[in-house]
Amino acid sequence: MTNSPRNLNQALQQSSIALLLTILLVIICYWFVDKPVAFFVARHHIANFIFLKWFTYIPAAFLPLVLLSYPILIIRFCKRLSKPWDNALWNIANSAVIVYFVVSLLKQAFGRAWIATWVDNNPSLLSNGTYGFHWFHGSAGFASFPSGHSAMIIAITTAIWLIFKNPLLKITFSILSLLVTIGLIGMNYHYVSDVIAGFFVGWVSAFFVIIRGNLLVNNNDNHL
Repeated sequence: MTNSPRNLNQALQQSSIALLLTILLVIICYWFVDKPVAFFVARHHIANFIFLKWFTYIPAAFLPLVLLSYPILIIRFCKRLSKPWDNALWNIANSAVIVYFVVSLLKQAFGRAWIATWVDNNPSLLSNGTYGFHWFHGSAGFASFPSGHSAMIIAITTAIWLIFKNPLLKITFSILSLLVTIGLIGMNYHYVSDVIAGFFVGWVSAFFVIIRGNLLVNNNDNHL
């Protein structure tokens, strides 16, 4: 895929539509879904299912691999050993790193209170009924929105879908994304709208990284 104005305009149009849809879903969930789901999970002690917590560890498992990939790729590049999959790995790693920083900034800006009390005795929905956004609060106790875990796994999954043609690889990462989502909501770590916003941030970050990397699968002659 070439980085022509037409292609970039199409990407901007698609991401704008996705943003509007995300905003609509977040608003609906904020008013009608988030609290009922959180109270349901708490009331039925769903977080007692330990496997749900294991699901939430999946995105963190990829971070060391992402960080390790950079020195390896740099060494291979300096030794002129680069192959097509090197470019793919560059784009996957860049997607993960960029989404990490984007989510960190957004959490600071939105300042949403958590469902439960996790850090520094933070006020929360389940502890004292605290609900909503506290803009630019800047505290770790107000950093629920968007979900960094969902953003990370969706960024990697999006990159996989756009770069590779292997259906088994695509299905595997799609299942991993689903498991992370179930874990985050089932453990009451995040509101539904947090996860939806994380989906968008992860998708749009990887989407534009791949466009810049010229690796969209439909226009890639390499069979990765």
